[in-house]
Amino acid sequence: YGGAGIAGNSASANATPFTVTLFHNGGVGARPDKDGLSATAFPSGVRNTPVEINEAISPILVRRKEYREDSGGPGRHRGGLGQIMEIGNIEGAAFTVSSMFDRVNYAPRGRLGGADGACGRSILSSGEVLAPKGRQIVPAGDTLVLDMPGGGGYGPAFAREPALVAADIRDGLVSAEAAARDYGVVIKRGAIDEAATKKRRQGRVKENVGADFDFGPEREAWEAVFDDATMLPDRVLGSTERTDSDLREGRGVFCRVIPE
Repeated sequence: YGGAGIAGNSASANATPFTVTLFHNGGVGARPDKDGLSATAFPSGVRNTPVEINEAISPILVRRKEYREDSGGPGRHRGGLGQIMEIGNIEGAAFTVSSMFDRVNYAPRGRLGGADGACGRSILSSGEVLAPKGRQIVPAGDTLVLDMPGGGGYGPAFAREPALVAADIRDGLVSAEAAARDYGVVIKRGAIDEAATKKRRQGRVKENVGADFDFGPEREAWEAVFDDATMLPDRVLGSTERTDSDLREGRGVFCRVIPE
């Protein structure tokens, strides 16, 4: 939103006032038998508001809107891609954004050996990184760039059909570098190098299989500090020792009793 006095900048004194809600999404996680949906909300399945609608009712201009290459988590079935959007004020005035972004610090997780999707981020074209939550100002002449997260992959990436990887490269969804690194598929002169791919994948399918669900290093670092022993309550106030049943049923008010 923007206009006189809203963005906290005297340069916006004559700017057109507006408030608009943008509804745009990252990618959905891969499914057991299919790739994830790109730029689609879960679980609603809602895709995106056409940018022309937002531009018609406000002075914003969407300078760029495209799939975010390599953002879908590698897997036998690839996670859906996020998208990149660059948004500015057509009048060149400052404007304010109320950020409500998720999957910025914690990546969308893969499953059954599938890799994580890419984390999201919001930045200014001038380079400043914005917080994922809260009210923030985009200065006059600057633009907001949203890199939306991709969905996690499903199954080991080295088991994905090479032809599907090659198709993703042709469609601009996966880079040739990521294909070789994450899928073991080598592309030369626009075609699959069968010998190089076989050599690169040799013995890697089993190695590429992880746990059923991996929360990743960020969550592990969190758990190292805020583990169950620290966070779970020990007693019910005004009651006897709490039980697992109490916790499951939500009975009582719990607090942590710190030993002396």
